[in-house]
Amino acid sequence: MPRRVYIYDAEMGWGWLNLLSSVGGFIWLSGWRSSILDIALLSALARKASPQPWNADTLEWATPMPVSGL
Repeated sequence: MPRRVYIYDAEMGWGWLNLLSSVGGFIWLSGWRSSILDIALLSALARKASPQPWNADTLEWATPMPVSGL
């Protein structure tokens, strides 16, 4: 595909490929934007989890976090 060409001739047959790559670029960009927005909102609004978020009485919660002395 030639570079720096604004409009391709119809007989070249690259119109649908150009459209497909443009649509794919916009989908990719919207995915990046939603990921960056999610990271920004989580870092600004998220609460820190408690040391035992499920209130479980099993042995793995009996050890203090972080584990020291290993």
